[in-house]
Amino acid sequence: MPQPGDDEDTFYECFDPGPALRLPGDDDANRTPSIMGTQPAGSILENRCYNKPSGEWLVERFYSCVYVSDLNGHGVTNKNKADGGRMNYNDVEIYVNRSEDHGRRVDIKFRAVPKLSGLGLSTILQVWPKCSIPGQSCNFDEPFAYEQIYDNEPFEMTFTKTFDAPDSGQVTAPQISFEMRHVSTGSGPVGSYKPAPLPYKIGNAPPLRCDSFARMRNTSDCVFNGAFPILAFSPKYNVPEIEWHVTQAQKSELPGASQQSPLHKATAAETTATRNIACKDTLAWPDRPADGSQQCDEYPFAAAREGAQAGGSARTYHPECGMTRGGLPLFNEDSGPVGYSVCMLSSSQNQSAGSALTWFYQKYRINDGEEFSVTSLAGTPPTPAPVS
Repeated sequence: MPQPGDDEDTFYECFDPGPALRLPGDDDANRTPSIMGTQPAGSILENRCYNKPSGEWLVERFYSCVYVSDLNGHGVTNKNKADGGRMNYNDVEIYVNRSEDHGRRVDIKFRAVPKLSGLGLSTILQVWPKCSIPGQSCNFDEPFAYEQIYDNEPFEMTFTKTFDAPDSGQVTAPQISFEMRHVSTGSGPVGSYKPAPLPYKIGNAPPLRCDSFARMRNTSDCVFNGAFPILAFSPKYNVPEIEWHVTQAQKSELPGASQQSPLHKATAAETTATRNIACKDTLAWPDRPADGSQQCDEYPFAAAREGAQAGGSARTYHPECGMTRGGLPLFNEDSGPVGYSVCMLSSSQNQSAGSALTWFYQKYRINDGEEFSVTSLAGTPPTPAPVS
């Protein structure tokens, strides 16, 4: 057996170049909603984490995950390239989840199945999560986890990190990365393997975005900004008339149906401007139901930058929307991406939809100017109520 200090037979660790993990690009093609994949047995990941190629992160608003089917390149050789063993891994899984208990804390799980041979058969693995924020310090409380690993026996490691709250009105972008280090136990066949150890950089997780804004009820929170937010009206909201109006308006080519034609969160001033144009209560606008059972609803929403304040003319859908005065329709069924739609809908459903939009903005940390889309089922058209 080779001995340490023998230049000819001293073994050292070597790696394949390049990280195993790949970040999604900034282009739209890499920011599409998830598609369900197939979950292997023993996985710590959600099913949908497997719809990406090996090594590519899936990014949702509150978590990111990655699966690497075969992580090669961990080897032990001497200077003559004699193979002293391998330390490879199958089914490498990393899950970075924003904690439900604290929005600025992330919980990390790491799982893999070792494939060891030769000098690598008796090895302690160290996994080091790293953190960086430009201009700030950012370290994990527990700098690394380590464990004796065995061939073909899965292991799991966990880490947590709570990020500092940004100053009011500010945004930070914490970046988490991962390294692996192998340490000889000094027993059995590894007597000749005494690594430094040197780190193997697995790669980076998708960057987070931590913010602190007054319009978010003065809260501070973190999300993964790479995921595209979608407000999906469904039966659980119980707003079928809102769904119908959104569907009809989007069919008329108004924006918001997809990531390619998104809406953007309006500022407070833009929201007020839209409300002063769409659904205003003047003699030029429709007769209102006498019993208050219906309200005028606009799409794009008043809280979207593309609302009435952005310009264009009003449109509506007859006779369901009841946008009449003295029995005569006020608007045409126009089409095109510029303008806005108005419709008389259930007052309770209109208020529920408004609450859902506010909740959506706050939960998903959608700031002024940030894009999102709206999806809905076909819904149910309203029935015009008697007017006063």
